[in-house]
Amino acid sequence: MSHPSPTCFSGNFVFFNLARAYRALRQEHGQTVPEPTLYEAARRAWVMAAYRKPLVQFAAIVFEGVVVQVYEVQRWQDFVMPNGRIRAEFTGKPVLGAKRAHYVGQPADPYMPRGAGFVMAYNFDC
Repeated sequence: MSHPSPTCFSGNFVFFNLARAYRALRQEHGQTVPEPTLYEAARRAWVMAAYRKPLVQFAAIVFEGVVVQVYEVQRWQDFVMPNGRIRAEFTGKPVLGAKRAHYVGQPADPYMPRGAGFVMAYNFDC
């Protein structure tokens, strides 16, 4: 039995695992989480080295190994946690149209191992 080839994520991606937060959002909103709510949950409080931020073009949001949304990253800024720690947050916009259809609903494997918090994937040759 042959398996379909994995989707090629072309460009510089960061894959963010939103497991706990997405599960909580689904309990609150049902199976369909409103886009503004998902965006606010997905964009902030990430630990990321400063040198990586300018490399990221797209942020893929992953839940249970499947991409649930992709954002085009426009910029990064610091986010101060309630405990005073500095984390990163991005500002971006959802990827739309055929590009969205190509990525959303696809498995994040082999780019992101299950259980990882986030993974950087650089310019794959698709």
